[in-house]
Amino acid sequence: MHIQLWLSRLFSRGHADSYVINRFRCLQAFFKWFVEDEELPTIMLGMKGPTVTEKPVPVFEDDEITKLSDQAQGKDIWDGRDLAIMLMLRDTGMRLMEISELAPDSINVVEREASVMGKARTVKYSCSATSTRARTTWRASTSPPPETCSCR
Repeated sequence: MHIQLWLSRLFSRGHADSYVINRFRCLQAFFKWFVEDEELPTIMLGMKGPTVTEKPVPVFEDDEITKLSDQAQGKDIWDGRDLAIMLMLRDTGMRLMEISELAPDSINVVEREASVMGKARTVKYSCSATSTRARTTWRASTSPPPETCSCR
């Protein structure tokens, strides 16, 4: 009874479902140990934990994505970098940390693949991300401009 009141109070204070469930499981583990050590009946026998409600992950709307990509359409190297990062995020589902840890030798421009270290996997990205990266690199160098992407 006290445990159920405590759990409902956690919910009423605005704690996330996963937090409350974690507290419940910790309490279960404690009482399991306590019962084994002291040879007493458990007060949590048959008690069911709270259920997790699925919360949808917020995603960007189409107009928000358009505004973001419009902001990165400038002519300097930083705008090109930002656009290449946004396209890689969109195309691959990589996390920002995974993108920040990409080394130049882990990107295969010909095959349009990147080797991600976090999950030891290879991801494919779009032609637009390839051409954006090439244009950005060219702006930072003195080499001739790159050819347009022929992978379409």
